[in-house]
This record gives sequence, C-alpha cells and structure tokens, in this order.
Amino acid sequence: MKIAFHFNADHEGFGRSYRWPIEESCFRVLLSQDPTDLHLKVFCGDLLVAKYAQDEKGREKIQRGLTQCFPFARQALHPDFGEIMFTNSVYVLVFEGMRMKSCGTLHAALQSQWAEDAYLGALELHEANSLHWLLYCNALVPFYRMWGRELRILYPMGDDNARDDSLPAYWKARLPFTVVEFENRMDRGTIFDPYNSFDHARRVAELAAILTDHLTGLADQLLLRLSDLAPEICDMIYSAFQRLEQVETVEDLAQASLSCRRILQATADVLYPSRKEKVDGHSVTDDQYRNRLLAFVREHISGREEELMNAELEDVANRVEKIVNLAHKGVHDRITLREAHRALVGEIVLLYDLLALTRICYPKITMPSGETLDLENCD
Repeated sequence: MKIAFHFNADHEGFGRSYRWPIEESCFRVLLSQDPTDLHLKVFCGDLLVAKYAQDEKGREKIQRGLTQCFPFARQALHPDFGEIMFTNSVYVLVFEGMRMKSCGTLHAALQSQWAEDAYLGALELHEANSLHWLLYCNALVPFYRMWGRELRILYPMGDDNARDDSLPAYWKARLPFTVVEFENRMDRGTIFDPYNSFDHARRVAELAAILTDHLTGLADQLLLRLSDLAPEICDMIYSAFQRLEQVETVEDLAQASLSCRRILQATADVLYPSRKEKVDGHSVTDDQYRNRLLAFVREHISGREEELMNAELEDVANRVEKIVNLAHKGVHDRITLREAHRALVGEIVLLYDLLALTRICYPKITMPSGETLDLENCD
C-alpha cells in the first residue's frame, strides 16, 4: 500500500526549511511503534500541480482525478485540499509498504501535532490512476528506506555527488535509529530504469488488487466455514493477532505463541476428535494434535496432494512449537515478532487448506407442526 501524506509547506509552523521538521515528525511516530516488522520505502518532494493546471478546466480535472480510483482509494484529506494545492506549496511524503494500522496511527498523530492548515491529510495511491502516477509515483524521489530501526538514505547509481554526508549524523542525533547509512538504489526510478513507466506501474497496481482479492477470499472462506464448524476458533484467532499487535514482554510473546498452539489443537478437536486406539500405528490421543491432523488429511486426500499438505502442516506445527518453547525459556532475544507473526499467518493458510477438505452437513430439523425437514445435505 502506498500512502501520501500532505503538508502545507508555506505554514509558519514549519519554518523556512519545512522538509526536516515534517520528516522528523513522521519518522518519530513510526519509531514509537514496534518497528520489528517495519519496512518502508519513502518518497518525498513537492506536489507539482501548477504546470498541469493552466486554466480552471485543468484544475477541475486534477481535483476530480486525484480521488477517482479503481478500486476507490481511502482518503482523509483536508476539506479545502483541492484549493490549497493550487495556492500553496505542498510537501508530500509517500510511504510504500505501509500497513493500514500504521497509516491510521501516523495520521492521528500528525493531526494532533500540527495545526489543521499545516497538515493536509492522507491519500491512498493507486497507480492505475494515471494522475496518481504522474504527480506522485513518477515525480517524487525515492529518498529513504526504513527497515526496523535502520534508516537507509538512497542515492542513484553513479551519482556520489547526490550524497549529503552530513545526513547520517543528523538523523542519528535527532532520532533513535540504530543504523543510518547510504544505499545505492541503482537505476530504479531513473530514465535508465526500463520499468519506470505508467504501464508497468498500472500492472503492479492491478496485481496488488488481484492478490488482495485472492487473500481476502481466502480469509472470507475460512471465517465462513469456522462460523459453522467452530465459531470459538474465530475468537482464538482474534486473540492471537491482538496479542501479537501488543507484545511488550517475554510473557506477552509466550501467551501469543500459546494461542497459535491452541488454535491447532482446537482445529484437530473439530476435524479429528481424539481416539484411544492408534491409527496407522500413530497415537491420536488428545495431546497428539499433530497426528490427528495428519490422520484427517490421510482420510480425505492421497498422493501428491497429501504429501504437500503434510509438508505444510509439519512446517507450521514445527515453527509454532519452536516459538512456544523459546518463549517459555525466556529466550526473547532469539525470537522476533516477525517470526511469531509469520507462524500465525502460515497457520491461517493451513487452516484454510484443512477446512477446504471438509463438507458442512446440516441435521434434520423438526418443525413446530411436527413436520421434519431433511437438511442433511452437505455443502
């Protein structure tokens, strides 16, 4: 997701060198959150709309075009933004790879910190919109990469003169970055970049929409089946994600990790309840949730498909158990939030694949009149 944050560069609160207080405000907010999973590319520069608006008709076209997106973009712009961008200098920071939660946090913080006519709001960019590509993605310069608590200052290949050697010391003195260094961005975003075109940007934007649609569909189907088979697991998944969002201590991480294990155990309870006797030589008692899930897979599919599903199950279960064990040992420095989050996301995909093997059956229902409705059909 690419989000553009807009600022009135002429506002007296920023001073003459408006760029630095604006960038510092944004970076400080992002670093105040858990930056473990943070990876952003940052574009910056002035919004150059004047040369595309020679008359009233041109201005109206730009005003309409900025908010005309397919699919419709999220926006939280100043009510007078359409006029301000033609009468004032507007400085823009675009964050590529920003999650919606971080976007909301940064937007709220900027609204609180700066006057209403200084911070002008946020707009989600969609590069299939030619105006978004022209004014933001093509015109603004990729200047930073934020990776956790590291800040990379980007410069183009073969242009060492573009490096301001005072910047690393400046940012390390101003903000709690662990590393500030230069990164050669090669020919990306230059006239030598064969992918620096609207057509390529449009294809990437459309691919993002396709992937979002598929992943959203996966989530919808998972929740649809869980709501019928085991609605309590929905609550468990919600709690697990909430815990990961709020991890601060080793104990928090241990609880989040245990949630991952409980989800697998609860899924096994629903799909393959425990038995006293062994199945194919393996124990399928209550504590052997992994064996029970493997038995469920064997009973529903075979051949190459079974091998792939078993490999997926073993991978997810191994990662969950590793994180649980490390968390209980208090080895916090050997666990990252990214590892725990990856394990939970992998678990969600696994649950979707497992539940896709089920058929939801409805029982017979006796109506008040005594009539029996045979709903014992499977979807």
